[in-house]
Amino acid sequence: MRLLSSLPVIALAACASSSPEPDEPKMQELAGDSAEPKPAAEDPAPAPTSPAGSYRSAHTIMVVCDKPDWCKQEVTDTLELADTGDGALAAKIELVQANAHICTFENTVTRVGDRRWQWSAPDGEPSCVLTLDWKLSSVVITSDGCREFCGARAVLDASFDYPPR
Repeated sequence: MRLLSSLPVIALAACASSSPEPDEPKMQELAGDSAEPKPAAEDPAPAPTSPAGSYRSAHTIMVVCDKPDWCKQEVTDTLELADTGDGALAAKIELVQANAHICTFENTVTRVGDRRWQWSAPDGEPSCVLTLDWKLSSVVITSDGCREFCGARAVLDASFDYPPR
């Protein structure tokens, strides 16, 4: 019985001796967290300020091949955007749509918002407003009017994956 009563005293003595002495290094110092300066982390790349680049979007259209049948045809839409230095973008667009009707547009689109550019037809020309919206994962082209840039069965509306590939 005497042996059991002295066990708690031995356990307490063992706990007391496990604390570090004042001159012993602390665990942080042993792990490398000493007062030595750490090398600076590399600065992250700056965020892009425009969607400039070359975009491609492959898709399938239907074309008349043998009357009255339709055939599938693989085509590629293209979008070229280049910074002009003043916040605007030089835009070149070619879209291929139903029965191989094509839309083409080449002009400068002016920045009208943080992630939006626009082009409007000059006075005296047919009504057209082309808008380019830069979203997180796409560049979206929409138009109002703009029939003079397209064949009979095509519209100047498209979406391209961002970033360009």
